[in-house]
Amino acid sequence: MKITKIALCGFLCISIYIIGCLSGAFLRPQVLKWMNNNQSRFSIDNLMSLQLVNMQTEVAIPHDTLSAHNHNLLVFWSPTCKYCRQFFNYSLNFKEVGIFCIPLTDDFEYTRYYIEQKEIPYLQLCIADTNGIEAIDAPFVKAIPTFILLDSKGNIIDQKEGIADIDSFLEKIYK
Repeated sequence: MKITKIALCGFLCISIYIIGCLSGAFLRPQVLKWMNNNQSRFSIDNLMSLQLVNMQTEVAIPHDTLSAHNHNLLVFWSPTCKYCRQFFNYSLNFKEVGIFCIPLTDDFEYTRYYIEQKEIPYLQLCIADTNGIEAIDAPFVKAIPTFILLDSKGNIIDQKEGIADIDSFLEKIYK
C-alpha cells in the first residue's frame, strides 16, 4: 500500500511538471508579444511627462528641447559598461539629431566624473524629485547600451541593443 501511494505521488509530480512545461511553452510567445507591444508604446511624450534635468547642472530641461529635432537618439547607458564607453568614441553631429543620454545608474558622482574626463558633449538626462535627482526608470531596456531612434512626433523608428553593427545603425540616423 505504501508503494502505491509513493508511485501515485511520483506520477502526480511528473504530470504537474509536464503540464507546467507545456503551458509555459504556450504562454511564452504570448508574454513576449505583450512585452513587445508595451515597448513600442514608449514615446517622447512619456519621457516629457517627467521632470527632466541635465544631470551635470541639475537644471530643468525645457519641454521643447526634445521636440526641437526631426530625429532624436536616446542612448541608455552606464559608465561601468565597456560597450557603452566604446559608443562615446564616435563623433556624432548632435546639432542635426538630438542625442540624449540616459545613464542607468544611481552613482551620479562617478557618472559626472566620467563625463567630464571623457568630455562627452551629449546631454545627460535624469529626473528631478523632492529629494534631488534620480535615474530614469527604464524597465523596457534589456541590455546596455540600448539605442532608440525617435521621429519628431516621438514614434520609434528603430532601436538597437548593444554595440555590434553600430556603424550601420548610425548611418540610418543621418540619412
